[in-house]
Amino acid sequence: MVVARRPIRPSSYCNLQPAQRILEHRHRKRVSGPALVHKSLARLNRSWESTFLTACSRRLVVPSWEAYTMSDHADDRSQAGGTVDPKPAFKIGDFAGYIISDGQVPYSTDFVFSNAPAGVLQSGLAGRLDERGELQLPYHCLLVTTPSQNLLVDAGLGQAAAAAWGVPAAGRMLESLAGTGFSPADIDVVVISHGHPDHIGGLVDGGKLTFPGARHVIEAREWDCWTDEDQLARLPDGLTETARVVLPLLAQADVVDVGRGETEVVPGVHLVPAPGHTNGHSVVTVASEGQQAIFLADAVLDELHFTHPRWLSAVDMMPDETIATRIRLLDEAARDSSLVLAYHVAGIGQVEHHHDGYRLFTQQ
Repeated sequence: MVVARRPIRPSSYCNLQPAQRILEHRHRKRVSGPALVHKSLARLNRSWESTFLTACSRRLVVPSWEAYTMSDHADDRSQAGGTVDPKPAFKIGDFAGYIISDGQVPYSTDFVFSNAPAGVLQSGLAGRLDERGELQLPYHCLLVTTPSQNLLVDAGLGQAAAAAWGVPAAGRMLESLAGTGFSPADIDVVVISHGHPDHIGGLVDGGKLTFPGARHVIEAREWDCWTDEDQLARLPDGLTETARVVLPLLAQADVVDVGRGETEVVPGVHLVPAPGHTNGHSVVTVASEGQQAIFLADAVLDELHFTHPRWLSAVDMMPDETIATRIRLLDEAARDSSLVLAYHVAGIGQVEHHHDGYRLFTQQ
């Protein structure tokens, strides 16, 4: 499918700024990241890092630059992942949304739910764990087509990182994209919700940009966090090495625009700051003809986070902000009857208040 292309340029929107210019300014002035980032990273203490590394130790092989230059990891992935649905998952006015699956990855339950009471968690996960006692989380990118442009929100883990991490059921974004009838050349804008590896690894394929003709939009604080070596040095390598490889390539190609505050990416599609999971984590809203959908990215990591919105994961950088942001977003979604979807949640539906939390009514 090809929609008439109208590339987004930095001058089109007053609150978008080319990332290359920001990096050059930082280098000249030796400007460090915002003070808020320093405060956030200080809260990632040794116990958090230990939890992260323990949870990921089975698969945590940090991808090297050489891994990202590899171009073919398909042989051991031919039977992995899910199926591709060429039909839109939803329609909002003139817009259509497609789930672009990057596959799935197993996680330990204490990684996804680091502060959940054991008994309540066990009951909530009944029948959902695999034979190793791990939780399979989907990786769902979102393709939004408008009458004039095609936007991809997040790009998955990517084939190189999936191979390096030993998770053959991930790294399937490109084949899923093809299964819906689109190619990388059809993508006009890539929106990056945040800088974690499972969201940006797919932006590079075989040592080259996966979407060289697209603008890549990211929130300014998130860009600062994942391109500032002072910040990266405070985080585990498993979180940072993908950013160290991918984001400089994007900047060098001059295809990145950073948004400050809520940003209209194209008419009807907004990048909205939703800090907590990371400092500059953002969600994406899609609105047309009086209807709205919201892509929560990692503001919610599992369907149990609807029921228990105060449960955290080991990778939520700012715990208090994570909870406050999640509750605010779910309150707004319930109030506005928005269609709700998230990167690691299989279902799409509407949210309503239920007891001390929420529930997601998924569409059939």
